Amino acid sequence: MSDIRFQIVRSTDDSSFIQEYRLPFQARKTIVWWLTTIQEELDSTLSFPVSCRAGLCGGCGLVINNKSVLACETMLEDVLGKDEAIVTIKPLQGFPVIRDLLVDWRPAGEHMRQVIPGDPSKQACDIRKESRLQPEVCRSLLSFGSCITCGLCVSECPAIRSGLFIEPYIFVKCWKLRVDSRVGEEYKQAIARNLQPYIPHCLKCGKCKAVCPRGLSPEDIIGQMETEYNK
Repeated sequence: MSDIRFQIVRSTDDSSFIQEYRLPFQARKTIVWWLTTIQEELDSTLSFPVSCRAGLCGGCGLVINNKSVLACETMLEDVLGKDEAIVTIKPLQGFPVIRDLLVDWRPAGEHMRQVIPGDPSKQACDIRKESRLQPEVCRSLLSFGSCITCGLCVSECPAIRSGLFIEPYIFVKCWKLRVDSRVGEEYKQAIARNLQPYIPHCLKCGKCKAVCPRGLSPEDIIGQMETEYNK
C-alpha cells in the first residue's frame, strides 16, 4: 500500500482547519500509534487524547472516518475504505473543542452532578461489613459498571444536538444505582425525578449501542426507565 494520508481536523481559539500528514503504511498499528508517530516525527504541536492505551480508561475517543471509536483499540486497516489510503480524524462530537482533537468534558461532568446528587458511594452500605446481594443483582452491577465513560455514545447521539438531552452514558450510570439493592429508595427516586425531563427526547436510534466498546445500550435502559417511571 502507498503512503497513508491523514486528514486531521485542527482547532485553535479562533479557527478550525484540516491539516494533512503523510506516512508510509505499516500493518496492524493502532490509530493512537499513528497519531503518536505524527506528533513525534512530523508535528510536535498536534494535540490528541491518549492515556492507558489498553481500552480500559475510555480516554482516547475520536471520530475516525465518520465513526466514533477508541483510538487505542482501532487498527488503521479497520477504518480504511476499500482501495483508499485516506483517514479523516476529528474530535468527538457533542463536546466543546479545546484544541485540535481534545474536547472539554467539564459540561458533561456538570450534567452528571445535576442528575446524580451528592456522592453515590455514600448511598451504599459499608463494604467492610457483611453485604448480601442476589446473583442477578451482582451480574447487573458488573454489566452496567463496565461503562468506561468514553463518550462514544455522546458523539453518535443525534438527540444531544437538540440541547434537550444529556449524555447517554449518564443513564447507564443511573441504572446501575437503580438496580443496586444497597442504595436507598429515596435516593433512587431523586435520580428518577432528575432524569425524567430528558427521557422523552431519546430518539431510539440505536447509535449509542452500535459504538459502545462494552456492548451496553443506553437506549434500552432509557426504554426500561420510561416503562418503570410511567407506571
